[in-house]
Amino acid sequence: MTIADEIFEWLTSRYADNPTDWIDADFHCFEDIPKELRWLPYTEKVEFEIQNGGLPQLLWNVFYHWRVIMSTTVEGYAEMGFEMESSALRRFSDLFHAHEAKCKRYILLSARDQDFGYFSRWCSEASDELTVDDEKLFFTTSGLRERRIAWMEENRDLFVRLMATCPPRT
Repeated sequence: MTIADEIFEWLTSRYADNPTDWIDADFHCFEDIPKELRWLPYTEKVEFEIQNGGLPQLLWNVFYHWRVIMSTTVEGYAEMGFEMESSALRRFSDLFHAHEAKCKRYILLSARDQDFGYFSRWCSEASDELTVDDEKLFFTTSGLRERRIAWMEENRDLFVRLMATCPPRT
């Protein structure tokens, strides 16, 4: 079992009674655990959303938490030695700042009207401005996930220690 598997198992057990819907404004975002343990779910989320639907989808699906997710992930990639990815996320954050109000408007309309079609409209309208070459750094074909998991394995002791010393949820 990889350390990533162990962390996900630990997270699943720790948050068994809590929703894990990233788009929910009340989602806990794992903020009660050390940032190093958040690197795994955050990087997985960022990489998946970018690969699956690009930056418009990432912003939509983590809207209420994008600042903490991006800043923590920027720091995580930098710590892992993935400077290109870390720099790319800083640029993505600048784009998110510029498009945040428009995305929020679509999210609120979607919630009000119970119409997920607003997501498609948002992605369509935002795709020209929120599609950049650096997104490729996060695709499966880039090997980022494998490099990240290998780095985590090399630093297994850190993650095991953090999980063992993390106070129980209250």
